[in-house]
Amino acid sequence: MKKIILIILLFQFNFLGYSQEDYKFDPGYRAPDNTTHYYKFAILPPSTSSTGEMLTVKLIGGSFFSDRKKIEIMYFGNRSGFRVFTPQKYGANWDYVRIEAYQEISGSVSIYFVMDSSYSHGKIIASTSGISSNNILKANPQKTTDIPVGAMVFSSTREVGAIQAFSNGNVGIGTTTTGTHKLAVNGTIGAREIKVETDSWSDFVFEEDYQLKDLKEVESFIEENKHLPDIPSEKEVLENGIAVGEMNAKLLQKI
Repeated sequence: MKKIILIILLFQFNFLGYSQEDYKFDPGYRAPDNTTHYYKFAILPPSTSSTGEMLTVKLIGGSFFSDRKKIEIMYFGNRSGFRVFTPQKYGANWDYVRIEAYQEISGSVSIYFVMDSSYSHGKIIASTSGISSNNILKANPQKTTDIPVGAMVFSSTREVGAIQAFSNGNVGIGTTTTGTHKLAVNGTIGAREIKVETDSWSDFVFEEDYQLKDLKEVESFIEENKHLPDIPSEKEVLENGIAVGEMNAKLLQKI
């Protein structure tokens, strides 16, 4: 009876296909030769609403100089879109050894271990879970100097093209510095619609006690300052940017 139960349990486990792999890859150290080495060690399947595969990667590396060592831990998934979470980073921001992810035309995401031209070394320790996780990690990944095919969607240390999710909930796209912002983007944003919520508007200009500036006074201000009253100058905008909601309210006030 016990033997039958054990066989049933083993069958159920294999049917579900869930696994936890201990995976290590160490290409050894490399000397500078003006090339970048790419090792594709994992592929996440195309995104669906039911994709449940998860890849965990621990990156250990740096240079031969003692002040340039680092450890980074990353979690990757491709369910309803590519997702990455980087909760832990220790040591130097040494980008000669890093992890990069590229979105391919098929929808799958290829994960690369990258080493640049420097006296660098590093290795990765990885594990997977999910229904098709046995197909994620690749044994003995081959070195290539060709830039990976597809769009870069993540880089563990470089700012260009990188998506950084920090443990405090902040997200950086194209930057590793978010400042006081929950979302910081170093580049342009395309959107069908943007909604800005504000706690004030410029309807007060229609109140009976509102004091409208005299046109002569406005003209004199413009001649002296080269910008409209209550509107920031070009120098101020270049240095500090603008708050979209506040600026729209001020422009409406001038109509």
